[in-house]
Amino acid sequence: MFAVRTNEIPGHLWEGLYKNYFLGIQKKDGTIIDPIDSSMPLILLAKDQSHLLVAFETADREPVILRQRIQDKR
Repeated sequence: MFAVRTNEIPGHLWEGLYKNYFLGIQKKDGTIIDPIDSSMPLILLAKDQSHLLVAFETADREPVILRQRIQDKR
């Protein structure tokens, strides 16, 4: 089970990063900005593997935290 989930996590992560970082970062006010000059995303995986967090700062130093749930396929 752990090996299967280990293979799923990178796919979900890349999908989320592409949609919410590379294509543009949506700020709290709804505007979308280019990720150039933003910090590199920091990826944090929950110990129970239920979710992961992606944290970074935009070029204008606004902190962003994205949370992605990981589906339990038991």
